[in-house]
Amino acid sequence: KRKGCFRWCVCCGDDNQNNNHVPQGNSLLPLSNDPLPLRPVGSNRIKSCKLHKVTIGIFVTFGLMLSVFSSADCKFVRVDVGFKPDNSIYGSEEFGIGLWSMEDPTAPGKCLMTDVSRMVGSITREDHYYSSYFLNGDIIWGIARIIAISGVVCGLVDMVIIWVLIFSIESSKDPRKETLLYFSLLPFLCEGVKVGLFFSIEPCTSQLWEQNKTIGDTTVNVIERYEADQCYMDRSTYFSLGACFCYFLLVVCLIATVAKPDYTHRIIRRQRLGSGDIAFDDASMPSYLASLGASIESK
Repeated sequence: KRKGCFRWCVCCGDDNQNNNHVPQGNSLLPLSNDPLPLRPVGSNRIKSCKLHKVTIGIFVTFGLMLSVFSSADCKFVRVDVGFKPDNSIYGSEEFGIGLWSMEDPTAPGKCLMTDVSRMVGSITREDHYYSSYFLNGDIIWGIARIIAISGVVCGLVDMVIIWVLIFSIESSKDPRKETLLYFSLLPFLCEGVKVGLFFSIEPCTSQLWEQNKTIGDTTVNVIERYEADQCYMDRSTYFSLGACFCYFLLVVCLIATVAKPDYTHRIIRRQRLGSGDIAFDDASMPSYLASLGASIESK
């Protein structure tokens, strides 16, 4: 079964070749499933098509930008320990941590560069969370990093494909909408999984934070370990959710093109090639016959 072109998001190169061209002879085409009088293909549809082309390009571009920023920032999760831990390099109860960078211990609110965070290496005396780019002793943290990179790579490839389809006339004549839709799901899923995983890292779920206590009037110190009171969303989490929203709008737009394709470009192409017969596939044939019957009865 032939695939139609993108109706709302990525339409065909034929629509870009001659905006003012209306085919002669069988120039009236069914534009909907309703048995309405046939109307010619006009410039309004072409302008709308171009607008939707640029719209999905904006969706995927902003989604990628927000995803990259959220992964590189140092404030993805805000850790609230509930007390000043004795084994932490931070002098406060709350601080921000990110996938590859950490908040500056000496200047709260500022981020350390990735390389500087790697030199610091840890947020407590025992861990080495920032000493390497991937494996850092916390399996969930490492998986979140891998998924974050996978999401950025998939988003970058998706953005390149979409912008190539937008600017390339020839390659946009028969785009594989289903393939593009499935591939566009990957950065959306990766972004959501990244957010979910990073709130399950050891600084949020493990008894990592130490507090030294003295028993009575003695000099015996007892080290007790506690979990953080809570970990809540910080700046980068909202950027990551914004990326999810952009990817979600992209997926919805592509689903619409698969659910309701447009076959107008194939009719125009056959007429330009001088073919006397107009070939409809199963999806467009019923609406065309209904519209043709209504037109004959009106005469």
